[in-house]
Amino acid sequence: VYAHEQTSTALRGSDIMVALQASCEDGWEDGAKSVQQLWKKTGSNCANVWGLEAEADKMKKKDYSEGGNWEEESYNECARDAVDAEVEKIEKTCLEDNSSQCSSLGYAAAEHVVKDNWCTPGGDDPDAQQTPDYKAECKKAATSICEGQIPTVAYRWCPEKKMSTSQLVDLQDECEDQVDDMVPGGDME
Repeated sequence: VYAHEQTSTALRGSDIMVALQASCEDGWEDGAKSVQQLWKKTGSNCANVWGLEAEADKMKKKDYSEGGNWEEESYNECARDAVDAEVEKIEKTCLEDNSSQCSSLGYAAAEHVVKDNWCTPGGDDPDAQQTPDYKAECKKAATSICEGQIPTVAYRWCPEKKMSTSQLVDLQDECEDQVDDMVPGGDME
């Protein structure tokens, strides 16, 4: 337990409040610093952000456990809160402020889906199935392509604007209706 031990002999209420605030502030700084060190150990690589919260939760249980006297509890509670806030800040930086992590994940997932269900990088799988409703399948494919092309078109047309992940998802959500509006038939499921 990293609980900060205050050595205050003051008896006045205002002095005790100052000691409590310092203890909480110290806990906050320690919790935030601990997450930053943990993040640096992973190379500060956004591909590793997916496991950061679980590692931070282990750290909170180990280093900032509940219990103890009021001073230790104040320090540890603030440290736990700072751990959560710092993890959220890193996740926002990696997954919201820049959608490239999500785009790369989607691309890698697409490779695996094709490899596992269609063909491998070096050859074709003869077990590939054809679906009889060609219009619906074409529209589904067009919708997926639209969703995948949103970042490319947006960057090509306005490279100075940075797209967040939530903005990307909102634009991608427009693709199915747009495809439906452009061609008749083939109701998508």
